[in-house]
Amino acid sequence: MKKLVISSFASLVLSIAPAAMADEGSPVTVTNGHWDIAAHYDVTTLETELAQHPEPGGGEEITAPLNGSTVRYNFGTNAPVNITVGSNDLGFLWATPEDETVAELAGFPLLGFSAEELSTNSFSGSVIFTMTDFSYTGSGNGNFYLFKDDTIYMNSTLGTNNYGSISVQVNQHEDGQFGFSQFGSYGVTFVASATLTSGSTISSDPQTLTYNVIPEPSTYALVGLGAGMLALLGWRRRSGQS
Repeated sequence: MKKLVISSFASLVLSIAPAAMADEGSPVTVTNGHWDIAAHYDVTTLETELAQHPEPGGGEEITAPLNGSTVRYNFGTNAPVNITVGSNDLGFLWATPEDETVAELAGFPLLGFSAEELSTNSFSGSVIFTMTDFSYTGSGNGNFYLFKDDTIYMNSTLGTNNYGSISVQVNQHEDGQFGFSQFGSYGVTFVASATLTSGSTISSDPQTLTYNVIPEPSTYALVGLGAGMLALLGWRRRSGQS
């Protein structure tokens, strides 16, 4: 059983602007809303994109390539919490909400995996989204996890060729929770593979999505204030010597 001891996500201290919208096919920076890492089929090619999840009542769909796109998480003043998935203790992580309503109240983006646009007339079984590469830029040891209920689907600590994957039934969608052990920038590379009704398997090109995990804005404000005070003191010293 997954144990998550944390204060309500609705009480997070956040400063998040709306997602930066771009023309279709251009990279985006996602800061809120429901988005998917989605598989699309273009005649003979399987492609992966970042797609805004369709909401009840419709609305304009926005898609962007994974390469060059960024998902931005601001965890504010919240401390990391110890998370156990099944019998696996993942340690202290900053974790995203698993519920769309909670994510919306908190101002967090909710990210999932989608095979909803693939037709059962062309594909059978499931689409496998595999994590094939990982990078981290920041201080400390940055680890990334994708989990849901009692299952860990992706784990950056397992190493190359063994990071894990998630399976999504054709014409279906799966959400999950993303866990991060440190603030910083995480680059996660995905490849989608699917089986055609003819029996042959096709795969997408590797695509990398960046997750920027940041602390409360006041942290940066204090750093800027300190730098400003030092500059002012230096100016006063120079003025006194002239």
